[in-house]
Amino acid sequence: MEFRDQRQNARLEALERRVATVLEHLGLEDPVPAAPIGVSARVAELARAGRTAQAIRTHMSETGVNLATAADAVAGIA
Repeated sequence: MEFRDQRQNARLEALERRVATVLEHLGLEDPVPAAPIGVSARVAELARAGRTAQAIRTHMSETGVNLATAADAVAGIA
């Protein structure tokens, strides 16, 4: 099951890169907000930089949510 998730994640990332290229070519802005609702810009920045653990810790300290909730919030950030 984990291998399947990795393949799906890799495919999704490839598709996101393609969409970003098309948007850039057309001169359009990405319609996805910089930070999802309920997540600070700092947490989103950390997550997008691949610093997942720090993003989770930061989200926990900013919002007071538990580890599982913070991990779910950070996992939803591309």
